[in-house]
Amino acid sequence: MHGFLAYDGGKPVGWCNAAPRSSYPGVQWLMSPGPDKYEKVGSIVCFVIASTHRNQGVASHLLNAACKKFSEKGLEFAEAYPVKKPQSAAYNFPGPLSMYLKNGFSTHRDADWYLVVRKRLEAPG
Repeated sequence: MHGFLAYDGGKPVGWCNAAPRSSYPGVQWLMSPGPDKYEKVGSIVCFVIASTHRNQGVASHLLNAACKKFSEKGLEFAEAYPVKKPQSAAYNFPGPLSMYLKNGFSTHRDADWYLVVRKRLEAPG
């Protein structure tokens, strides 16, 4: 498992599970018929944010850290899978669509109960 931790005063308050898409067989299955082997895509699959720190930008900071790391690794896109109509906060574990849209992502594909959103990453400079 790969990802990023956010701390406040030395205590962990957030987690983002993010790595190259090839690291996630389940994501590759969801993306059927399968990713193009030449695509360089990083997947952002879930967030856990302490209830005391929600709606304070912690997830957005983690998202930006993941995108930066993906870019440094030579990946061309960041990709995420927000649920279209979350029935509760628990269903927003992939991160809310609004967060992705505010951070430069756009819809890449409608995939039934969730969306695939992508952002083209800038080459490290």
